[in-house]
Amino acid sequence: MANKFEDGAYGGECVTYAGMTYFGKRFNVNVEAEVYNASTVRKLSGPKSQCIACWSGGPTGAGHVGVVETWYPDTETMDYSDSNFVMGEYKIKNRPNIPRTELEDICGSDFTFQGYVEFK
Repeated sequence: MANKFEDGAYGGECVTYAGMTYFGKRFNVNVEAEVYNASTVRKLSGPKSQCIACWSGGPTGAGHVGVVETWYPDTETMDYSDSNFVMGEYKIKNRPNIPRTELEDICGSDFTFQGYVEFK
């Protein structure tokens, strides 16, 4: 995987990482509302390279987002990265070659996978 950001580097909160840091585009409001804002993003029927995976819920209800960097349709796997709060800092985590089904459950039972979007 050729992630442009180092594993363990500071990445900011998930929305900042997926939007500004990775794609150079800003989400206008909280991720829960924005991922389905048709003026900013397009909802996809499945994963593709350079899209955003989205979850709702979580302990605070804020949801989570991460980047599908590369999608491998033949194996239904992807190279995925996100940034999350780890030991007092927002750290980037790279997950190469993760199966689609495993990715969709990666956040645990407090979260509900919502789908994939891309910036317009």
